[in-house]
Parts: sequence; C-alpha cells; structure tokens
Amino acid sequence: MATKNDSDRQGTYSTNKSFNFDALDKLGYAKSLSEKRIQMYEMISNSGTELIRRRTNEDVDVTVAGSRGEGMCVSCDSDADVLFIQRNVKCTDTFQTPFISDETIAVLFHLDFENVPIGYSKLRLMSSDNCQFVLRNNVEFLTNLIDALVERNGQKYLRNDKPTTLVFRHDRIGWVKQQSVFDEVTGPARTLRIEMPMLPEVYVSLDCVLTFKCEYPSVVEDWCKRERKYSWPNKDLVERVKNLDVLVVPAGCKGSPDEDLQWRISLTLAEQALVHSFNDIQIKLYAALKMLAKHELKPICENITSYILKNLLFWTFENTDINNVTKDTFDETLIGILEHLKMCITWKYLQSYMIPSKNLLQSKIFEIEKRKLIQRLIDIIYENRSLLITCPVVKQLSHLSSDELEQMIAFRELLEQEFTAVCWVSATHPEITDKIWNNTEEPMDVLNTIVDKVFPLIRRHNPDRLFDRLNSISKEDLYFCFVNGIIRGYHKS
Repeated sequence: MATKNDSDRQGTYSTNKSFNFDALDKLGYAKSLSEKRIQMYEMISNSGTELIRRRTNEDVDVTVAGSRGEGMCVSCDSDADVLFIQRNVKCTDTFQTPFISDETIAVLFHLDFENVPIGYSKLRLMSSDNCQFVLRNNVEFLTNLIDALVERNGQKYLRNDKPTTLVFRHDRIGWVKQQSVFDEVTGPARTLRIEMPMLPEVYVSLDCVLTFKCEYPSVVEDWCKRERKYSWPNKDLVERVKNLDVLVVPAGCKGSPDEDLQWRISLTLAEQALVHSFNDIQIKLYAALKMLAKHELKPICENITSYILKNLLFWTFENTDINNVTKDTFDETLIGILEHLKMCITWKYLQSYMIPSKNLLQSKIFEIEKRKLIQRLIDIIYENRSLLITCPVVKQLSHLSSDELEQMIAFRELLEQEFTAVCWVSATHPEITDKIWNNTEEPMDVLNTIVDKVFPLIRRHNPDRLFDRLNSISKEDLYFCFVNGIIRGYHKS
C-alpha cells in the first residue's frame, strides 16, 4: 500500500517539468553510457565469434543485435538478439554467377522475388556445382543445407524451417548446457534460456537467428539517394549504411503461399548503425517510446513492437531539425511522436523506413485493438508531463533513495561487466574456456574459476577500460551486491 510520503514523492516527480528526461537519465539512458554498452556488446560479439568457430568449426560471425547491440538495454531481464551470420553462404540479386573473391563462400543462392510479399525473397540454388565440400571443416552444415533444399518447377529452393547449423545443437556438455533449454522457434529466432544457478530468478535468454549475407545493393539505393531537408542522417552516416551487409533471415510472411520457402530481407546492421548515431536526446526519446510500448500498448496489441516504434522514430528524426530538440522540448517532441503513432494506427499504415513500399502495420491490428490503442494513446497524451510515471521501472524511482539508486545501477553494471569479462577471457585464453563452459562440476566450482582466473586477468588488462567498476570491488562486496540486487528486484525492468 502506498504511503503518504510515497504519494508526495511521486507527485513531486510528476510535476517536475523535466521529469521524463531526468528519470531516463537516472536510469542510464545517456549517450556516454550507451556508447559503453555498445563497446561491451561488440566485445561479446567478437568473443562469441571466436568461441563458436572453435566449438563447431563453422565459418560464423556472431553479432549481438536488438536493444543490447544498440546500447539501449539497461535492465537484466531483456532478451539478447544474437545473429549467427554464416559466411559459407551468399545470396545475390544478379542472374549470373558473380565472381567470388572470398574463398569461404561454398553455396550461392539467387534472391527470387517472384510472387512473394514486399520485403521477402525465396532462395533459389544457383548451381549444385557451387556446393564445395573439399577442404571444408564444416561439412555437416553444408550437408544439412543441401538436405533442406526442395524442388519447385525444376529449381531448387531452400526451406526456412529446417535445422542446418550446429550452433543451435542442444548438447549437454558442461554445467551451462545442463542449465539451458531451447524454446520453440518463434519467427526467425530460436530462444535459448540459460538459468543461472548461483543467482536465483536470473537467467540469460538469447534469441538466436541464423542469417546469410546478401549482395543486394538496390535495396538501399533509393534510401541513400532520398532528398533530405534536415541533418539526420548526415552524408557520412548514409555512406556507412550503404556499405553494410544486407541479410536474410528464415521467416516467411504468415499465411502467404510458399511461406516455408520465404526468407525475410533484414537491414538489421543498417538500422543498428542508425541507432548508434543517436545523440543524447534521441536515445532518451527511443527509450521512452520503448517503455510506453512495452507497458501500455503491447498488452493491447502484441504487434506494437519496439521495431514499429524505431521506424516511427527514424522518420521523425529525418523530418525534424534535431538541433531544435532539446531537454526543454523533450516532452513536446515525445507527445508529437505519439500523435503520429495514433494517426498511423488509425490508418493502419506505417512505411518501413528503409523499404518505404512496405507497410509495417499491414494485417497487424484488429479493429477492436485499434480502438483500444487509440483511446490509450489519447489518455497518455492527455497525461502530458507525467507520461512515463506508470512504467514500473520509472515508478520505482519514486521509491528509491539516492543510495538505493546507486545500488541498482551498480548491480546492473556489475552483472553486465561480469558476463562480458567471462566471454572475453574465454575467447582470448583457450586454456580457461573448458573450465568455465564445459565444467561438469558444481556451479560453485565454476564461480570460483571466474573469481580466481577471470577477474585477475580483467584487472591486469581491463580492455578498453570497460571494467572499472568490476575492478574496483572486492569479492565479498561483489557477492553482497548480487544477493542484495536479487532480493530487491534490481534485475527486473
């Protein structure tokens, strides 16, 4: 039951003219902290690449995407989107077999856009002669790939629902695997949940997605050439996006013919680069919209996702003078974006930012959901300056003292730094890898290995100075921080 002091404190927060902005700042949504999180997940991506290649012998590049890869995740209970980019496969929109200088390419597919929805493609094998097994370490993957081919009208196409990669193999080697389970496939992802036996109620959830690179320059050409009135994205950013890989992921358009043969065109790397370019104000606007979508809109319609909000933001920033968006105009800008969202929901129409011919809301909202969404948005907009007060993580701030807030921030940073440290040491010191990941002893033995082997190496090297907080805390204080954080629920958003 809320006390009078709680109500008074909450009232003080909600009448503060910069309440929303300040709350987001306290929670860690600042440019400097976002950049640090980006560095950490780039380190995890590089370490994951090394570990996966060593374990499976597959030519795979690992990339942490989603809110974690964007540097936008400050809580511990958010899933991590992990792309496993297979380097032995390439897709192209050309009808002629291109010259391939990369000797890792073993199989070529043609992007077949005939009779598929916008934003999707079928993958047609260009030539069975391209399946080269000689001198390959990952014959099993290539064999699985060929087994996933089906014949249609004299051509061979790759199904999107057949297991091919060994990365998703669910063996039971080591305590980590004994504590993990693959959930059912949802969309292009297969979710791996790893329970942390030393930290009750804490688990790592990875949405694992197999992807292939595409030679498909035309998909971003129109975006690159688009006339822009304002400064975002600038020319350097446009050029950087132009040179990033286009991907395909194994997901067809639900209910369409040949759904099992369709692969969705993914511009995840381009979108991630755009988010990385955000300034402090843009980061906070993105965070605010993600919170409102999660706690206010998604319960009404599960298709109002952070991806929808991200595309809406991209359009807003392209058509706005970013220099005029300040702390003083933060609430006004946020309300304007929500008004735009209300209009999009009313018409059930929102253009994809990168592929404008694609309507992201097509067949996504039922009429009854539309009415409820519009009414909830009207209510949120009417509440004006206390927009975020109903979001649990923001509401929690009104009950935390400055010491408790520091404890929450420390808990979240230490948990993230510890996981990053384990990944980095495992990748750079192979002699320690088995002791951490393949250890079949008690979890406490693994924890002791981390404390006795990983922490000294981190303290000695502290790569990119990303582990300052971890280096400054004793083992006893670290244990207390984790136990206290779990008890107080600091791992929840």
